[in-house]
Amino acid sequence: MMRNVIFHGELAEFIGHKSLEAKVSTVAETMRFLICNFPSVEAHMARRYYKVMLNKNEVEESEIHYPIGQSDINIVPVISGAGGSFGKIFLGAALIGASFLFPGAGLFGT
Repeated sequence: MMRNVIFHGELAEFIGHKSLEAKVSTVAETMRFLICNFPSVEAHMARRYYKVMLNKNEVEESEIHYPIGQSDINIVPVISGAGGSFGKIFLGAALIGASFLFPGAGLFGT
């Protein structure tokens, strides 16, 4: 089923779109979709931090292979040094790497 993937801040500027529709069912599939369609996004995201939100709920690393239902997927850059509570944030490289692992394998695989 098609899902709305919404990009925020400098990521939207880099990709050239504020949103795209993609046939994805997990956050991991969303990251693979981005890398396949925008090869330079991997290097761009690698050293930056992001929150991934399904509607208004933040996603944890352990949840990136979970089905997303009918939620919109928001990928929000987190400005380092902004202060306050960051909540559940990902280093872009870790988010990308974890999206290519098998579900349940964790960040470092088995």
